[in-house]
This record gives sequence, C-alpha cells and structure tokens, in this order.
Amino acid sequence: MRPEIQEFASQLVLARGLSENTRAAYERDLETVGAYLSGRGSGGLLEATRPDIVGFLAEECGKGRSDATISRRLMALRTFYAWLAE
Repeated sequence: MRPEIQEFASQLVLARGLSENTRAAYERDLETVGAYLSGRGSGGLLEATRPDIVGFLAEECGKGRSDATISRRLMALRTFYAWLAE
C-alpha cells in the first residue's frame, strides 16, 4: 500500500473518528483506483486528472457496480484529495 494512503487512513480514524470498517473500505477503494490508473498508464493517485477519475467511475458503472459502491469510492477520492490539499 502506498504511504500516502496509509497516512490518510490513519488520519480518518484519529482526526475524524471514522470506524475501522470505513477506514478499510476507503483504503481498498483508493488502492482500486490506483491500480486502475497504473494499468492505464495514467500514473497514480497523485498524478490523476479529472478525466482519469471520470473514466474510472464510468468503468465502474459499466461493470455493474452498485450505486452505493460507486458513491463510497467517489467519497474516498474526495476525502483523500481534500486531505492532500490540507
């Protein structure tokens, strides 16, 4: 796992009081997005562009992922990028 994701996940529990289940789900989601980006040659989470993220979400929809899963993955990304911006 990337160090940024580990640090982010730790902060979710410590600073925001999120549950361990939420932390683990966000970690998995970010790793999934990172693997998608790497597989596409788009770099990683730190280099991702808006079109990269839109492409990932579109592919998830095409795979028949539930709305809840897609929403959680999007929330994980939003929270991760907000944390990086801080």
